[in-house]
This record gives sequence, C-alpha cells and structure tokens, in this order.
Amino acid sequence: MTESATIAVVEGQVDAYNARDLDKIVTYYAPDAVVRDAAHGRFTARGQEEIRSLFDGVFAANPDVHADTAAIFGVGEWVAAHVAIANFRSGDEAPRPRRWLEVYRVAGGLIQELNIYSASG
Repeated sequence: MTESATIAVVEGQVDAYNARDLDKIVTYYAPDAVVRDAAHGRFTARGQEEIRSLFDGVFAANPDVHADTAAIFGVGEWVAAHVAIANFRSGDEAPRPRRWLEVYRVAGGLIQELNIYSASG
C-alpha cells in the first residue's frame, strides 16, 4: 500500500468514529487487531468484538465526542495522528479537553494495531 492509502484507511476510521458508526469502525480493523493504551496500560482490546465494545463504551460515556486530527502523516505501514477532543470523559473523571497521539499500523488495507499515547493519566 502507498502511504496515502494507509493514511486514507485511518482517516476513514476517524470519520466513522466521528459519525459514531460502530459497524463501520470495525470494518477498518483486522479480525485479530489490537487497540491499546500504550502510555498507561489502562486497556487493551483484541479482535473486532472487543474493539467494538471499547468504542461503544467511549460513545456511552461521551455522547458528544468528536475527534479533531490536528495532524496526520504516514511512513510505510505506520500512520500517526495527533488527536484532540474538547470534552472527553474517561472512567470516573469529569469531562475535560484531551490530546493524544495515535499510532496505527496498517497492512493489507486494515488496521492491525492502534497504540494510543496520552500525556497524563
């Protein structure tokens, strides 16, 4: 895949996220994909059903969530996105502005892994 094609996969997934379309989100992930909190180890979702459940929980806790990608770029099969969300609730904390780096590995047209790095717990 070209770098523009791998970036397009990630952009499509972000668009599906912003549309809250769980069915569409899952189509961007490989059957054995992994999504993890790489910075703090708070969660790891393996496989499409766990990934669906993870995003479903995010949407339930954040009814107005919208991810803005301030920057997105790719190198080979890796795509990095700088993401900002105006009011994000995680766990029992109150909603607050959040920023993080998402690093995707895209192969065969599907997201194989997503590692999320945030600056604070």
